[in-house]
Amino acid sequence: MGFYGELKEINENLENLVQERTKTLLIQNQALELSRTILEDLPFPVIGISAEGMIALTNKKTMALLFNGGSIEVGGNLSNYFSKEVKEKMVEVLTSDASCSIKGYRLSEVTYDIDLIPLSGRFCGKGLILTFFPCDN
Repeated sequence: MGFYGELKEINENLENLVQERTKTLLIQNQALELSRTILEDLPFPVIGISAEGMIALTNKKTMALLFNGGSIEVGGNLSNYFSKEVKEKMVEVLTSDASCSIKGYRLSEVTYDIDLIPLSGRFCGKGLILTFFPCDN
């Protein structure tokens, strides 16, 4: 095989690689969009918090709640919306890498149990998830 034959074969291999990677990226993008929609539509409030206390993510149910008389904003700080107790528990969860709960937290005229769940894998120690479940009264 001459120079041009080798060049043609290399080019064909590159085209195949590009097609495979494009297909993989499309699948990953669809999975990401589906994951985001599932999170949005969960039947309970969810908030993602960075280790610095920044609100990184919320879902529809969270937006229906009132925090100190207003809606929670992505980019805002946890301290602006929650008591010192929640901030202390957040630090505890990040340090211990173990989930914990706050029972009977009053918010928007409803009492919730809040689960604080640390992120895992490569995001271990970099944030946590707050999930809210109405208490049975």
